[in-house]
Amino acid sequence: MVIIQEASSSSSSSYSTHPWKYHVFLSFRGEDTRNNFTGHLCSALRQNGITTFMDDQLRRGEEISTALLQAIEQSKISIIVFSINYASSKWCLDELVKILECKKSNQQLVRPVFYKVDPSDIRNHRGSFREALANHECRFKDNPDKVQKWKDALSEAANLSGWPLLDEHCSESSVIHEIVKEISEQVINSTYMDVARYPVGIIPRVQEIHKLLDVEERDVRMVGIWGAGGIGKTTIARAVYNSIAHKFDGSCFLENVANEARGITMIKEMLQYKSVLLVLDDVNDIDQLNKLAGECSWFGMGSRIILTTRDKQLLTGHGVSLIYKVKELAHHEALELFSRNAFKRNGPLDGFTELTEHAIRYAQGLPLALSVLGSSLCGGNVEKWQAALDGFKSREIREVLKISYDGLDDTVKETFLDIACFFKGECTDHVIQTLEACRRKPAKYGINVLIDKALIKTSTGRIWMHDLLEELGRYIVNKESPDDPGKRSRLWFHEDVYHVLTENTGTTNVIGIKVELPKDSDVICLSGTTFSNMRNLRLFIHRAGCYSGAVDSLPDSLRVVDWPRYPLQFWPSNLIPRELAVINMPRSRITVWRDGYKHLVNLTSINLSGCQYLTKVSDLSGSPNLRHLDLDFCRSLVEVHHSVGFLDKLEYLSLFCCSRLETFPTEVSWKSTRTLQLFGCGRLENFIKIVHKMESIKTLDLMKSGIKELKSWIGCCISLEVLTLNETSIKQLPLTIGNLTSLRELDLCETPLKELPSSIGYCTALKKLDASETPIEELPLSIRYLTSLRELKLSNTRIKELPLSIGDLTSLEELNVSKTSIRELPSSIGNLTSLVELDASKTLIEVLPLSIGYLTSLRELKLSKTRIKELPLSIGDLMSLEELNVSKTSIRELPSSIGNLISLVELDVSKTSIRELPSSIGKLTSLVKLVASETPIEVLPLSIGYLTSLRELKLSKTRIKELPLSIGDLMSLEELDASETLIEELPLSIGNLICLRQLTLKGCANLTNVRHGVYGGLQHLLFLDLSWCPKLVTFPSRGSALVSSSAESLPLMLPSNSNNGHDHPGSLLFPQLRKLQFEGCQLSVFSDFLTNLDCVSTLRSLNLSGSSFDSLPACISKFHRLQFLDLRGCEWLREISELPPNIEYIYLNYCVSLERFSKLSNILEQKDTPGVLRSMHLSNCNRLMDNLGMDVVSKMAKALPYQLVHTGLHHHLMCWNLILPSLQEIEVPNWFDGGEVDTSVLPRHGTDGICEILIKIPRNLKAERIGLVGLVVCLVFELTHEFFDDYNRDFSHYYYHCSVWIDKKPYYDNGNRIELKATESSAHDHVFVHLTCIAFKELEVLDLVVRLLPIISCRPVRGLLLKSFGVHLANMKEDHATGEDLARERYRQSNASISDQVALHAEGAAVASLVSDDSNYGEVHEDHHNGE
Repeated sequence: MVIIQEASSSSSSSYSTHPWKYHVFLSFRGEDTRNNFTGHLCSALRQNGITTFMDDQLRRGEEISTALLQAIEQSKISIIVFSINYASSKWCLDELVKILECKKSNQQLVRPVFYKVDPSDIRNHRGSFREALANHECRFKDNPDKVQKWKDALSEAANLSGWPLLDEHCSESSVIHEIVKEISEQVINSTYMDVARYPVGIIPRVQEIHKLLDVEERDVRMVGIWGAGGIGKTTIARAVYNSIAHKFDGSCFLENVANEARGITMIKEMLQYKSVLLVLDDVNDIDQLNKLAGECSWFGMGSRIILTTRDKQLLTGHGVSLIYKVKELAHHEALELFSRNAFKRNGPLDGFTELTEHAIRYAQGLPLALSVLGSSLCGGNVEKWQAALDGFKSREIREVLKISYDGLDDTVKETFLDIACFFKGECTDHVIQTLEACRRKPAKYGINVLIDKALIKTSTGRIWMHDLLEELGRYIVNKESPDDPGKRSRLWFHEDVYHVLTENTGTTNVIGIKVELPKDSDVICLSGTTFSNMRNLRLFIHRAGCYSGAVDSLPDSLRVVDWPRYPLQFWPSNLIPRELAVINMPRSRITVWRDGYKHLVNLTSINLSGCQYLTKVSDLSGSPNLRHLDLDFCRSLVEVHHSVGFLDKLEYLSLFCCSRLETFPTEVSWKSTRTLQLFGCGRLENFIKIVHKMESIKTLDLMKSGIKELKSWIGCCISLEVLTLNETSIKQLPLTIGNLTSLRELDLCETPLKELPSSIGYCTALKKLDASETPIEELPLSIRYLTSLRELKLSNTRIKELPLSIGDLTSLEELNVSKTSIRELPSSIGNLTSLVELDASKTLIEVLPLSIGYLTSLRELKLSKTRIKELPLSIGDLMSLEELNVSKTSIRELPSSIGNLISLVELDVSKTSIRELPSSIGKLTSLVKLVASETPIEVLPLSIGYLTSLRELKLSKTRIKELPLSIGDLMSLEELDASETLIEELPLSIGNLICLRQLTLKGCANLTNVRHGVYGGLQHLLFLDLSWCPKLVTFPSRGSALVSSSAESLPLMLPSNSNNGHDHPGSLLFPQLRKLQFEGCQLSVFSDFLTNLDCVSTLRSLNLSGSSFDSLPACISKFHRLQFLDLRGCEWLREISELPPNIEYIYLNYCVSLERFSKLSNILEQKDTPGVLRSMHLSNCNRLMDNLGMDVVSKMAKALPYQLVHTGLHHHLMCWNLILPSLQEIEVPNWFDGGEVDTSVLPRHGTDGICEILIKIPRNLKAERIGLVGLVVCLVFELTHEFFDDYNRDFSHYYYHCSVWIDKKPYYDNGNRIELKATESSAHDHVFVHLTCIAFKELEVLDLVVRLLPIISCRPVRGLLLKSFGVHLANMKEDHATGEDLARERYRQSNASISDQVALHAEGAAVASLVSDDSNYGEVHEDHHNGE
């Protein structure tokens, strides 16, 4: 189809009118103009025959309705009535964004009306628009992009030509008359193309193409739209055409170029020498393209030519550089498009959600597939959907996709089929290597062609193919022999593979096999002749499956064997084909690479990485063509045969982390080697001696190797680019290092190197030099010649000064001299105009040179812990500086020029002697973080209020007595820390901080009053800390706040005529608060304070430790989402009668008077279930323990199965943790039975492991019964001095969690926070009890060994002693009884005996088995090992 349109005519050879439903859409703020201006305008438009959409309903809800969005899309013109409250409506702003999107994509006209508002206020976000946007920024803090879109839309719309109606002197009727007249002239017919029935996802793609077209420029441009078949190229091109065609003198859309020869004549006759828009759709031939749009010079200035194609090479070959690759639809777009076709709505119907997800996964974002599949399923029931999706095939989709395949040459077709059958998702380099080994040369060319044809793509180093293209390739192979898989070229489907290999039906047609059988498949029974008829087999891939029997030989044609985890210790030499080129057997059990394999002259690649049992690589001299040898992580490898040193074609040799390697070629002739990695070969001390120059090597990695000397031959490696020597024992670099003129990176970190040779200056290509953590004392003078150097790291060296020549390194971007004895920076530092980061922290520098001001590119300047006493005035010249850190210096004041740092984002002056901040600090309008903690600052300047971008302000431990009123102007502030200051009260303006998330006033000893302003603002506060404020004894009630609001004229407060403070959000007290810290405070009316809080649905954590109440205030129960409750040290607390329903952790340590805890008592008596409660800290609660009884562990162990049964056994794992007093009676319950269940304990090594419990389920437990039982595991730990030493030094708390492995699958609890305050006297006052209940219901337990791993995260396990443990086989039936009859009364002496305690330190030194029958331990251990 050809559409040709000239600007002066509305005629066309073929056209369809855009389906406008409305002439005009009115966007307005209802409360401002519904009943006046907008209402009158709507009536006038309709009276003049102009179809107008006006939303006559009051707006409700959070999201703009779909009907409203459709109305905007279906309107030719949108009129936006801007009024004073327009921006306060999220709905209006969403409308505005949608309108402007339609303006760009649908040629919609947009005109604004400025109803009593100044356009400049809208454009620059001032006045009411600024306030509204500030509120939105706080409300949508987690979605800043949304607010930015609104801002951009307001600015864009305010720049449009419109109608002003600014004051009462303007006549509304005359403005309405003008609008109606102009709109009447605009409502005319235009030529449009149908885009799509459901144009989902079109707008953002059209916008991207608009950027490439840039029609405002007057040049001539060709833009390509490239993508696979069915991806939506034509649809997008139509939408682009509709959106911009009116801007040209003429336009032409030529569809299906191959079949539209007549279009050539039309284009040349009608559009030559004009500003034209030409769309050539589906171009697939370069000759056609040359005839239709040979050169840009054919067209008039301002012309745009759009080409859609499946072939990227066609575009690049024609000189088109502006190419838009059409991507698949995102998940939400795919869901909408599919749903519109299948359900005629935006989302799936109830009951179809999972099936819809299945369909979307199948289509993988391809619009054609989504539309076809959705339409075919429309109206069907669930059963029809299930049947269709299980075997859905669409000839329509396949034929569209096959067009690209048919256009490939034969070699590339074979590559496509190989990828479709074998290599989707595989590493690109591996695929190229394999294809070339299979004589698909040049493989890289074939892959590039497929990429250009959009048939595959590469991402993260792997090859990917759309599932439908994969399906197409496999369909083509299946058609080779529909009924006999043995006659096909490729076998991958497990049933076909099994059939061919077991029935010996393979033929000469088979060139590739991939064995990937399902987990429970039958064993493949091989015979001696299994492969005898497959004389052309080139590729054998094994991924999963088991074999029996033996084959006599493999075809000599076989060139690739890809078999990770090969199970045998050697590969029989009689099964090695003569033509073999690639061996890929990582993580195999091979022990020795034998001499018998050495006559493989075609072998190019061996990958034995991760072969833990490989000890020796034997003679490889018979493989002279070997290019790739990967032995990474062969941790048992001791010897590599000397013949490897004379493989002239070897390009890649890697022995990464071969920690036992001792014997390595001492003489080498590696003419082709590009990469040599010996990282972590700690026993390899003697390095190679080269016989011939290694002129090809690019990367040499010797990090953490045992090599002690770098020989002078290194200078022969003239192509070397990366040399890594860090953490070696190399003490000296040879002078020949200067010959490495291609060297880009030299890493010497943590070596004993004392100096750099003068010849280093000849390494003129060097970009990165890291000599940190070395004893180097000075830099050579020749350093000045490294003019390409970008990174110079000298941290923690012995260097005392930098040479003046450092200024010659004009390309330097990063200079790190931290932790050195440097006393000054040379004045030549100012020459480093490219420097971006300068770290001089922890040095002896006292003065910065004035030339520091010349570093105009500097972004980070770190001077913490230096001896600097002042900053030079020239610091203000660093206009690009974003981070300045002078913490822990002797600086007493900041220069006034600090205000010139307009790009500064972070300023840290903490722990300095600065007494005041200069008023010029108010000029730092980009500042986000200001840290002034632990300084003698007494007053903040009023100009602090100008820091409108500030999000974080830290003033802790300063001498500040009050915050200025201007603090309320920090509308972006999210975190304010004024802890341990002298503040007596907060300013009234504190309520203006509408974005504040965290307010910390901990330790403010003089704080007596919290102003009523907190009711006016702080509506988004999440964290409040008022701990240890002893003078804070009252808090304003809501009533007093409302009374005061009128008198004090608080902003954001409830109007004075309101009767109920709760009816207005401005009267709420911390409605979003999640964490409240009130530790050590003595509020006189504590209960009233909690009652006033309005965060009942948001508060998660409440700390009332150290409070003086004797019973828990009843109002706490209203906080129904509270999870953490801290009551530690509440010495007067006697009773806890009621808890919020969702408490998970409760801390009652040192509640010495506590006697009654109703919830816990009911749980132990099985009158109640624990619910979500899973951790209690009860240390030093002796009165409570006396009342509960010393058998609390026993009772809880019985309650856990009851809880699991009560919840319907929806979970397989439930854990409970208790911190209890260290009493002799706190032990594993004596009724835990050690006879029915064999157990053992193993140590865990590493940073977080405690131990590993192995539990063997009895073999006589029948499969049908195992679902009715469960395990209860009890662990009792003693916490010792070592535990608390580490705890107090490094952490405020630890996280303990437990994982249980059943059939090699892990099940986790949610973790538990251990938080204690220990003194030397209390180190042994606590025991930690862990209870785990495991339910086997609906689990098919095959492996009878269950593993339980208790773990403490983020710390080495020291001082945590496993005192005792036990396992009990529990009844988990639905009619579960709860008494003693469920337990076997058998006392375990091992649990009571001190000799059986297991001390599990980090070293895992002491381990004991607690198994009743030692003979069972070996069996359990063996099963465990085999499972691993």
